Amino acid sequence: MTDTSVTPEATVKQGRPVTRLVDLRIVVDPPMASTYWRRTEEQRIRELEVWARELEEFVRDHRSQDPVSLTVERVTETVCDQCSRKWETYTEDGVTYCAGCGVQAGES
Repeated sequence: MTDTSVTPEATVKQGRPVTRLVDLRIVVDPPMASTYWRRTEEQRIRELEVWARELEEFVRDHRSQDPVSLTVERVTETVCDQCSRKWETYTEDGVTYCAGCGVQAGES
């Protein structure tokens, strides 16, 4: 026989900040001449556009000896583990809550 006179304690749902990968980018740093920064912004943009087209050709034919630096950049964002919205909090009566879903914020 089950005792129904005792009610179990309610479990309070808690949200925690988690860091998730939201994007990956490959960044290519072109070689820069010492006179690069003496040019106007428009000239620099045009030169980089030309360089980008040349890089595409380089990737296709593999014959260029220009030094090219490639870097993988991770773009992360801290989000609530309950609602997956950006981790922002507010405090009310000394208790901290997730601003996205309203659950009580737990320990990080």
